[in-house]
Amino acid sequence: MANGTILILNFVGDILFNKRNTLKTDMMKDINEIVSALLDGTLQESETIELKRTLPHDLPNIAKTIVGIANSGGGYLILGAIEQPRDGRMIVGVDNAAAIQRRLTQILSEYTIGVIGTPYLYTIDSKRVVVFRIEEAESVAYYSRRQTSPARLIAYTRNRIGSRIKEEAEEKKYYATVYKYMTIEAFLISLYTKTWRFFEPSKWNDKYEQRFYCANYQIDGAKNATPQLFATCVTREKNSEAAWKVYSHGQGLGSHCVQLELNIDKLRGELRNSGLTIAEKPVEYKDEKYILDLHIEGKSKDYTKYFTSFSVVKFLKLLTLKREAYNYEQEVRLFAIPKDYSERSKGNNSLYKDLAIDWSKVIRKVRIDKACTDAELISVQQACFSVGINPVVNGYNFIGGILKPVNCVDIEFERFDIDAMPGSSRITIK
Repeated sequence: MANGTILILNFVGDILFNKRNTLKTDMMKDINEIVSALLDGTLQESETIELKRTLPHDLPNIAKTIVGIANSGGGYLILGAIEQPRDGRMIVGVDNAAAIQRRLTQILSEYTIGVIGTPYLYTIDSKRVVVFRIEEAESVAYYSRRQTSPARLIAYTRNRIGSRIKEEAEEKKYYATVYKYMTIEAFLISLYTKTWRFFEPSKWNDKYEQRFYCANYQIDGAKNATPQLFATCVTREKNSEAAWKVYSHGQGLGSHCVQLELNIDKLRGELRNSGLTIAEKPVEYKDEKYILDLHIEGKSKDYTKYFTSFSVVKFLKLLTLKREAYNYEQEVRLFAIPKDYSERSKGNNSLYKDLAIDWSKVIRKVRIDKACTDAELISVQQACFSVGINPVVNGYNFIGGILKPVNCVDIEFERFDIDAMPGSSRITIK
């Protein structure tokens, strides 16, 4: 085959094109740029690109790399190429592309969760190269030995440390359930409007948490990498006394807390229907000095990790830093990012974004303040009926005799007191 002519064998179909051709889709254009850099001997490994002579026998280890790429914005695993060119050429080729395809499929099915990847086979100068395109994780991608230890799921990311690219464990616990605390008033509004309100980070109360969103970015790569976005939080902590106290204040409906137990997988599906880009990241807790010094090159040991090769992914990582005094919250942040953005809006509409939610699909269980009156519980019942939920309270009958609408989903509601103690409050000590 003549130099510069490339045969692509997508494993789902064959495409023949010349290096000089213009490709029609963004995905193929990206791949074409990768191949052009391979031909030129200029492709470099990074957080999103990994070069391998062939697929290693250690499948779990390569699975960590794939997960790391997915959690770092998506990218490529390229098999049949070396980082140090020989006579300007990076292509060395692989012997058995079909077997590599099968092993890549095996890796995704047995060692990863939340990873989408497509292998493409190229023939360049009679040598076979596999370009494995790894999509950016929609939420969080996990590494897991599903057959032996399915409960141990690890979310890896890739970071440049000096001249090396290293996978780092970011989150070691997979969560299928999360919790949302709010006042009953906010709960009623959310039900009647069938929405979940996400706020712009500039309106967060904690100045430490606003810090990196409101910063003036003048570093390389920052243009279009600090978009206007909106966020909310959930927690993995089922019994948070602090949350119950925070959301039990004021008067009336604002003085009672409600805790929603949510199916995170269903919630992700609902949020994706918003038309916005949805990101999900566990909060990382650091001491105050770490946060204050992080942006100072030469003073922070992690400056390079966050600010070199800056991207939207690193911007979101900055927005999930929080003081370690709040570690008890075990917070997970959900971000909603407009897909088309230029400058951040300065108008009042920039304060928040209401995302449509089918609450009957995402709520598993509800805890509600035991101090609520019958009238308040009736208000909750009517609001639940409006979204197809029938609140079932053990040992309690709603007053008023309101008939349950058809097609309502029964969901358990627990009247809950965070300060309740089993047994007698008055004890005898002998």
